[in-house]
Amino acid sequence: MKIKWLIGLLILGISSCQIFNINPEKDKSNGISIVSGQSFGMCIGKCTVIMQLTDTKVSLEAQERIFENNAPLIKKYNYADKISDSKSKEIYDALNLENIKKLDNKYGCPDCADGGTEWIEILENGESIKKIEFEYGKNIPEIEGLLELLREQRLALINKHL
Repeated sequence: MKIKWLIGLLILGISSCQIFNINPEKDKSNGISIVSGQSFGMCIGKCTVIMQLTDTKVSLEAQERIFENNAPLIKKYNYADKISDSKSKEIYDALNLENIKKLDNKYGCPDCADGGTEWIEILENGESIKKIEFEYGKNIPEIEGLLELLREQRLALINKHL
């Protein structure tokens, strides 16, 4: 009788560890998401691509501008993916929130003469805390390393899904 009781307690104890998730995966993002995008205003096709990274989860949205019955139409394509822990750590390690908050909101002339625009936006618990727009392909010295990592990841997702 005692053995059945002990076995029952043991099973209950093990299952409660899974229910209460005693060892959850470490979320390196601390509620911070990084959005990185590119867009071309005078374009037909998949002209806008937005990537959002939260820990190892990454989403990609492509917006395609087409004409149907002589009217412009935007079609959206959404993809979800995961990146490695090491790649996520590398990107989040390059993110210096204090430096980013000090940067201007706009650099150069984004999307002027259809040169395209890029942006990086930092979300904290889903709310925007900083968005920086700049000319497509240009660098901002204070966040150059972060931009390179985000562009590399965005391009990898574009090549995979689009």
